[in-house]
Amino acid sequence: MNSQPDASHTVYPTGTCFDDALELMHDMLKAATDWPQDKRLELLANLYLVHGIVGAVDKGYAHAWVEHEDWDTVYFVGICLEKRVACAAPRGDYYTAHQGVEVTRYSYRQAWEQNRRFGTYG
Repeated sequence: MNSQPDASHTVYPTGTCFDDALELMHDMLKAATDWPQDKRLELLANLYLVHGIVGAVDKGYAHAWVEHEDWDTVYFVGICLEKRVACAAPRGDYYTAHQGVEVTRYSYRQAWEQNRRFGTYG
C-alpha cells in the first residue's frame, strides 16, 4: 500500500472499508513489533476499529475506519491517483466531513471475534 497522498488530491472510497479497516489495524499492530513491550500493549489496548453510520440521517451508509483512543487522528484506506493508499486525517475534520450519525468501536480482539463469528468484515 502506498503512503499518504498529497492533500491536493482527492481520496475516493475503496468499496471495501470494513476489510480495509481490519487489515489496517492489523498492519499498524504488526508495524509495532519492534516497539518496547509496554508501548505495544498500550497500542493494542487503545486501537479501535470503528463502524459508523455516516452521511445525512435519511441517507446514511455504513462505513469503517481505525482510531486510537488518545490520538486525534483517523486512519483509513482510500483510492488516490488510481492506487490504494493508507490515509490519516484529523478526527474532528473526518467526523465533520462524514457527518457521523452512529458509531461503534471494537478493540482488535472484538473486531476479529465479530469477523469470525459472522464470517464477514461488516
